[in-house]
Amino acid sequence: GSTGESLELTHNPKNDLPSLTRNGKDHDWSKHIDLYKPVNGNVPISLGWKTGNLRVEAGDLVFQH
Repeated sequence: GSTGESLELTHNPKNDLPSLTRNGKDHDWSKHIDLYKPVNGNVPISLGWKTGNLRVEAGDLVFQH
């Protein structure tokens, strides 16, 4: 980019996720794969990315699929 930053995206046939390098540093996908990951404690709805695990909490009831 015009500020000297770079982003490199490479197809990875061994994994569903591409290899990503930002400013010379490899990106750690394990820290960013959940769509709705709680930042501070639990949340009423959570969905793990490509895990097939949906969890919804409402009062004393919990739905998980």
